[in-house]
Amino acid sequence: MKLELLRRVFIGALFVGGLAACGDSSNEPDATTDDNTNTDTQALSIAETAAADGRFGTLVAALEQAELVDVFAGEGTFTVFAPTDDAFAALPEGLLETLLQDENKALLQDILKYHVLGSVVRAGDIADGRFETLVAALQQAELVDVFAGEGTFTVFAPTDDAFAALPEGLLETLLQDENKAVLQDILKYHVLGSVVRAGDIAEGRTWAASLQGDNIVIDLADGAVKLWNANVIITDIECSNGVIHVLDAVITPPATIAEKAVANPDFSTLVTALEKADLVDALNGDDALTVFAPTNDAFAALDQEQLAAVLDNVPLLTQILTSHVVAGTILSTDIAAGATAVETLSGAQALVVNDSAGVHIGNATVAQADVLASNGVIHALEDVIVVMNTIALVANTNPNFSRLAGALEATELTQTLNSVGAFTVFAPVDAAFEEIDATIATLSTEQVRDVLLYHVLGQPVRSNEIATGSVDSLLAGQQLDLVVDNGAVSINENANVVTADVETSNGVIHVIDSVLVPSSL
Repeated sequence: MKLELLRRVFIGALFVGGLAACGDSSNEPDATTDDNTNTDTQALSIAETAAADGRFGTLVAALEQAELVDVFAGEGTFTVFAPTDDAFAALPEGLLETLLQDENKALLQDILKYHVLGSVVRAGDIADGRFETLVAALQQAELVDVFAGEGTFTVFAPTDDAFAALPEGLLETLLQDENKAVLQDILKYHVLGSVVRAGDIAEGRTWAASLQGDNIVIDLADGAVKLWNANVIITDIECSNGVIHVLDAVITPPATIAEKAVANPDFSTLVTALEKADLVDALNGDDALTVFAPTNDAFAALDQEQLAAVLDNVPLLTQILTSHVVAGTILSTDIAAGATAVETLSGAQALVVNDSAGVHIGNATVAQADVLASNGVIHALEDVIVVMNTIALVANTNPNFSRLAGALEATELTQTLNSVGAFTVFAPVDAAFEEIDATIATLSTEQVRDVLLYHVLGQPVRSNEIATGSVDSLLAGQQLDLVVDNGAVSINENANVVTADVETSNGVIHVIDSVLVPSSL
């Protein structure tokens, strides 16, 4: 009797955990079932599954006590909202036992019948008042037939409250006929062309291509799912042609340079760097910018220890990143043939070359040009611009040069040794500075700057090009006396080259064991 009851009542009305579903096709005969198998047998298999899981034992007992089994096993169609055993157990203590007594049979019948409709109402037949604005927008955008047709979809559905939270007047503007294309793009940006359930979303950040064309950025952390600024508040509303997840905010396709970068998984390392340097807002602003954006592969090709050191040095990181940005919108078609010098936001100069091999900036090749944004343009780079391997960068990321790096920063020479050019630097190690700390303490900033310039030549001179004699330093009127003896190089008789030919993108470094002091001091 229990199985017969379950067969009739639950075949089309096992709404437990499924009332939120829409267009549920679970009641249709299995297309793979043999034609000789009758529907009762099919239904019985569903009933047996329901009975075996033990969730409805109390309900079955109550129906038997109320003498309603034959009513729901007879002719007619029903929809049952079926409380589980846990639901009955949650009643006030003693109430269930009282209802099951013979003298309360009429009351029990009323309660049970209150859970039953006299016709079949599937979840898809139940109107959901939370999405009236979304439905109106789909109708205005002429997209209803698209999502009702063939194919499978995942829809991230904003509630009416989400639409109401848009800036005043924006929704009304979007619903005007002349803005239909924009409305279509926004709505399609909420849709994937395949079924992605909550359990399919990986921890961390992932990207999924929307029907609009741009990626949706999905973040899963501690069980909470976010799409940009929107929270997923309900998951896995099953439909006949896909699944719906409910959002508490409307999302829009990426527009600014920063948003375009975040939405592109190939720029995830760049985005991490931008976040560390607190530059995301700058790339979200109104000022027109051109960003030469290294891809993840470009960053992966770097020395990873050096990259880690840069990411931990925010001032240096900021200078490097802003060396990839030029004010104004410069499309690839705006770049003249040949070489053009441009000033980056860091103040450093960069050389842009447009030749038969393509467009390059410094050592970096443009892999994809003209990714348009609302506030400028992105050119994706196969390489990181040479600023990542300048003399100043080597000094900043080598622990043996911390004193030199600090002095360069204090005297505003870091930018000089980050710039496009060709230099030779005789670089004292930290121990060399420590030996003359007492002298350094007596020098002004300008005098320290003179000391540093005295260590720099205005052209690259590698060890095999060094000859005995005097050479001009960048400190006006001051020369260095070089001596080469059996391959060993000394300077001014008191400093020795201990490591030669440290190559950089803008010159060469020779490591020395003493600080050189100009005769002018």
